[in-house]
Amino acid sequence: MKIFAHRGNGLGFPENTWGALTTEQLKDLDGVETDVQLTKDNILVIHHDEKLGRIFEGNEPIRKLTFAQLQERKCLVKGFEDQKIPTLESYLNFALEHEIFIHLEIKAYDYWHFQKLAKKTVQAVEQAKMQNLVSYSCFFYPVLLKIKSINKNYPCNWLVERKLRKLDFPFLKHMDGLHLDIHIWKKLSNEERNTMLDIRSVRIWTVKTQEQAQELLSSDIEALIANNPLEILAMNKG
Repeated sequence: MKIFAHRGNGLGFPENTWGALTTEQLKDLDGVETDVQLTKDNILVIHHDEKLGRIFEGNEPIRKLTFAQLQERKCLVKGFEDQKIPTLESYLNFALEHEIFIHLEIKAYDYWHFQKLAKKTVQAVEQAKMQNLVSYSCFFYPVLLKIKSINKNYPCNWLVERKLRKLDFPFLKHMDGLHLDIHIWKKLSNEERNTMLDIRSVRIWTVKTQEQAQELLSSDIEALIANNPLEILAMNKG
């Protein structure tokens, strides 16, 4: 089973910072899951939350600030004040050099925003020659269709945090995989789980404890996206 570091968590640095995404510990994993957003001046940056305030100082939405303004914001995690919000371009170049596979979540907020964000993200991946090392995911299904319209061979995965309905399955067939909330997976019957696994690859997020991992390691799930990836790696090898 593959194991990915969720936002680079569990590797000794605050999530989605340069330190978390470039640490040598990543070489032992199958890759990393991270997030991309667009700044006011159209720079692609890596950050999960819509607004600042949890990892970096401030409370404004990322898309309302320029990249230069973001670089002025201090990391709020004690001992890591020097960490900054990375650009996607810089990280793609690093990942190519070190052959790091990226599950890239596109953080879309409205129709016009997602159109631009999806297009620019794909362009950045292509320019970095990272097409074979990037897989896209999003909660907003039209984002994934937009990427498929650019190139049908680009792997896209539907992020889901609710139980799928029958009408969802035709949409799922257009995707390459399903990224499913662990709490939803636990509520599914064996028949429902097998139906999903028969259609597409399933990756479970966010695994946070050894107990959760232990239950999943014996399943037919393709991968775990985890906050404690090194602990799970040791369990998996054992």
